[in-house]
Amino acid sequence: MTIAITLSLVLVTALTLVLLRVFRPGFSFAWPIAVIGSFLAWISVFLWQLNLPDNLVLFDFKYQEVINYSISLASDGVNYPYAVGISSLVMAAIFTSAMKARQANPLSWVTVLLLSILGLFAVLADNPLTLVIAWSFMDLAGLISSLNSSDDPIFSERAVLSFSARVIGTGLVLWAGILSTTSFGGSFTQSAIQQNPGVIIILGVIIRSIALFLPHPYSRDAAIRNGYEATYKLISAAATVVMLSHVKMHPSTPLVISLLILSIAITGLISVYSWLRHPREIFNQAKWIMGLISLSISATLMGNPLGSAAWGSVCLFAGGLLFLYSHRNIVVTVTLLIAAYMLSALPFSITATGWSENISKYWMTLIILIPLQSLLTAGYIRSIAREEKENLNNQPRWINVFYPMGLVSLALSGLILGVTGWDGASQMGAWIPAAIAGVLTVIISIILIRIPIPAPLDSRLLKRPVAWAGTFIAIWWGLYRTMRRLLDILTTTFEGDGGVLWTILFLIVFISILGVYAF
Repeated sequence: MTIAITLSLVLVTALTLVLLRVFRPGFSFAWPIAVIGSFLAWISVFLWQLNLPDNLVLFDFKYQEVINYSISLASDGVNYPYAVGISSLVMAAIFTSAMKARQANPLSWVTVLLLSILGLFAVLADNPLTLVIAWSFMDLAGLISSLNSSDDPIFSERAVLSFSARVIGTGLVLWAGILSTTSFGGSFTQSAIQQNPGVIIILGVIIRSIALFLPHPYSRDAAIRNGYEATYKLISAAATVVMLSHVKMHPSTPLVISLLILSIAITGLISVYSWLRHPREIFNQAKWIMGLISLSISATLMGNPLGSAAWGSVCLFAGGLLFLYSHRNIVVTVTLLIAAYMLSALPFSITATGWSENISKYWMTLIILIPLQSLLTAGYIRSIAREEKENLNNQPRWINVFYPMGLVSLALSGLILGVTGWDGASQMGAWIPAAIAGVLTVIISIILIRIPIPAPLDSRLLKRPVAWAGTFIAIWWGLYRTMRRLLDILTTTFEGDGGVLWTILFLIVFISILGVYAF
């Protein structure tokens, strides 16, 4: 019931804004309506604690006890921080849009609200079928947004390529869910996923994450760019990795797992370093996000689903603060620097479970994972403390109230989850690697604030990995173009004068093959 209340509040707010846009185009109170609706939805998510866990069945399909699929949502102690993160992020995006409240199109807030509904469907999905449906709608929304943002055919092809990668990852997750049902005798739910299908899920998550690296066109409207673009990337990343918190791995070969974790961690380290070179470019936001995705995948491979949920959900809080922060004053700056504790993995932080107790089995991975976490946190601190921002005190008084309120609420939500609210709250965690990462974070932060990143280091360390990544993308691009040419040939063949004859010929061949193998 509590889930339905939150979804209803968001949906009613979005519909109200759409109706006002249609019937009252010049209505001047659209932004306050979006603010009130997002604030009530944010409060309602905290009220879930009164009835946690909770379940909401939207559609249940049964056929003679052979098919038993349902579209249902469930809140529990693992996916709850994702729900809080999405509601807090959406509220912060709308509050911080106060800078452009009078000029912005109300439909931009509608898209953010609808995106939050899809994000909640994804993170609360009770089975892979519901998750796949939510992913599909999110991917279509991203594809349509990218195609409408630019007429450049290069960007259009990249958007289609990114969409195809997401579809492949989605198909793998759906296959893993079906495999869990048919081969292992479990029900078609998240909690029933075993280790073997879990490997397929991890592969699907990795493929979907690759789509984040492809540059997409973005709107030149600052209100839409800082709201929808950043929100879409963060919610899409969180909705992708949430599946990992349901995978229970029991690896029997630590050496193989360690090598796999090292390769994933190196990818994340290179991504974060590339982001540090150009942190202000919107194209590079995905590289910082990829660092947290790498930590989330690594935690899953170590058999630490709570750690995966911690790294995945903190992306919404820390990433939202990082990408929505455009104007500074002393209160906002100090609050956001304190919020860096969320990324520390120290006791009573939301990422306290990020380092598992059995980390000793994978000790060699700490060589990369600890610097990765330290570089992520230090990059966050550097962006908050050093980058030049406009002075918030020069804005009207009402903006000086609502803008900090959005960012401070987002920061406090993440800090509160470190103490209470979910299964990973009030945990000490493995404090030794967290303490080492903390010391290293302080050192790297001082260096980054005082000394710019040298270009020679960039060319030496990144030249070869970037070349490998370019080769992989080139191969993927070649396959895409080949498939497109093949489809064009087939379309021309079947739509030509002899199309009917070719159709009959292929139908005869198909029936002949069925006859051979069926009888």
